[in-house]
Amino acid sequence: MFALVGRLCKRLLILLVIASLMIALSPAYAPSAKTTTGCFWYQTYNYYSDATHTTSVGLRVYYCDGLIGRWGTQTPHYTVDYCECDVEGGK
Repeated sequence: MFALVGRLCKRLLILLVIASLMIALSPAYAPSAKTTTGCFWYQTYNYYSDATHTTSVGLRVYYCDGLIGRWGTQTPHYTVDYCECDVEGGK
């Protein structure tokens, strides 16, 4: 009886370790990034309420002229967009 319980606990522990590693290495936690050109900003962070990225709760924009715009709340759930500044329109 005790041997069976010990094996079940060992298997459960192994499953928990594997599940933890899968969650930690999941691409869902990595911010997405896309790059465009000809913008007046060079980096934008869109913050969301949770990992589903359905409800936006904040924004941070780094402008080409050095200013930073922000509103809302920063969370660990975000995407990042990059843009190459337009030399004519960026300054």
